[in-house]
Amino acid sequence: WGPLTRTVVSTPGYLLDVLELNASSERLLELPWHLDGAEVVSAGSWDVASCDNPFVTDVAAFHPSGDGAVVLRAESAGRRVAVHLAPGTELLRGEVPGAPGSAERRTFHLQRTRASGARLVAVIGFGEGVRALRVSGSAIEVDTPDGTDVHAPTTEGWDVDGPQGFRKLGGIRGKPQEFVPLVTRPRPVREHGTATFTAAPPPLDGSLSG
Repeated sequence: WGPLTRTVVSTPGYLLDVLELNASSERLLELPWHLDGAEVVSAGSWDVASCDNPFVTDVAAFHPSGDGAVVLRAESAGRRVAVHLAPGTELLRGEVPGAPGSAERRTFHLQRTRASGARLVAVIGFGEGVRALRVSGSAIEVDTPDGTDVHAPTTEGWDVDGPQGFRKLGGIRGKPQEFVPLVTRPRPVREHGTATFTAAPPPLDGSLSG
């Protein structure tokens, strides 16, 4: 997607989501999280904030009291999901319109940062599959009940080193090339007609007989 690159790594216990922006100047990178009933379980406080969107109201910004990842938890139909957001980014909470056909407004969360080389890192844990998230340079560490997985991007793809061994994942999926015809010059339109034979040339005087 132009200057944006998104990497998603799937494991049995969690999903790693990395959104990166490579721009020549400082830009605002935002990633919304729409989880019904989600609450921030990390220690911290909320302050009134603003969001430049007419559909978002009751905006608040979260200020964590620690240096670790901020954790969102949501539960539905007996299943629990925990979203660990890497530290160093801003987290907002607001009210937005619900699903089409519903007049009820819903709470959502917005992860964002501003930089020329911005990166948003999140881990979606299933049940108790994730205990902690840490980011150190390009390396991303995810603590699980079995140990720590260390993720690192490479020029050829993605490496994962953990209790289950070392794994090298495939490369970046390239953007499909648009079809461009080899010949782009417009072909001239040639007119076709039938000329009937006549023994004597017409007078060409503008009359019906000519």
